[in-house]
Amino acid sequence: SASFSAGGGLPESVFLASWPEEHQNWIDNNLEARWERIGIIRDEVLKSLEQARQKKIIGHPLDAKVLLTAGAETTAFLRQYEREWPQIFITSQVEIRDRLDTFQLESRVVPSLKVAVETATGKKCERCWNYSVEVGQNKQHPTVCGRCVEAVQ
Repeated sequence: SASFSAGGGLPESVFLASWPEEHQNWIDNNLEARWERIGIIRDEVLKSLEQARQKKIIGHPLDAKVLLTAGAETTAFLRQYEREWPQIFITSQVEIRDRLDTFQLESRVVPSLKVAVETATGKKCERCWNYSVEVGQNKQHPTVCGRCVEAVQ
């Protein structure tokens, strides 16, 4: 067996290796607080999705479009992650609006947050099961959404 320790390579054994050094430019002191806030918002949305499921508005979270509104500071936070919310909530669509006329939930935990759940728009993608208005637009792959078209090409 060859030794990799010569010339600054790998040590002879994992037990002789030192811990990696932290890179100061990779440290994000606010990361935990942001993810905690995302988790709290997610919990509120999950309550709304369950209410919508019980009222038979949706059958499954991927059948849903979640509508959110909040005060200025929370809206700015929501918009930071606008593209990620569907994956975080496991829904087909999420819209952040200036106001909602009707809503399922007014949060007691997140000030000014209101959540509404509607049926998602578009058709169901055969590959990822998300609803999208892009399904049917690609002639080569007419049964999948735009994101899935990119994945299968």
